[in-house]
Amino acid sequence: MRQRSLRDHNLALVLRQVTSAPRPPSRADIAAATGLTRATVSTIVDELIAGGLVAELRPVSRSGVGRPGTGIVPAGTGPAGLGMEVNVDYLAVCAVDLAGAVRHRELRHLDQRERTPRRPGGRWPGSPTAPPPRSAPSGSSRRAL
Repeated sequence: MRQRSLRDHNLALVLRQVTSAPRPPSRADIAAATGLTRATVSTIVDELIAGGLVAELRPVSRSGVGRPGTGIVPAGTGPAGLGMEVNVDYLAVCAVDLAGAVRHRELRHLDQRERTPRRPGGRWPGSPTAPPPRSAPSGSSRRAL
């Protein structure tokens, strides 16, 4: 495995561990579950935090020896998945974050029978302007959900 693909694999492995854990895992928990070293997990978690994919919880005080573990959770403000259902009489959209929390859900009842890809109908209902053209330059602003 090349270095880049190994790094990508390890990033995905750690992110999957965080998103599928029944409770927020610590870096030590992730290392034990994945077989990666604690130093590697710590570096990867720092990268995922910098990328806005995960966040650290506040340390929980505990009795005993050693530093308390800090739980790692999917970031609620990071990337989201977007689902859209276009039907003849409604348009439904839903945005979900990595933790599975719904950020936005909307259902608009409208007759779409006259709309086609070649004749979209101008403005989208409720939007202040027509949608950007398909060939919009990269970096152009789009209406956020």
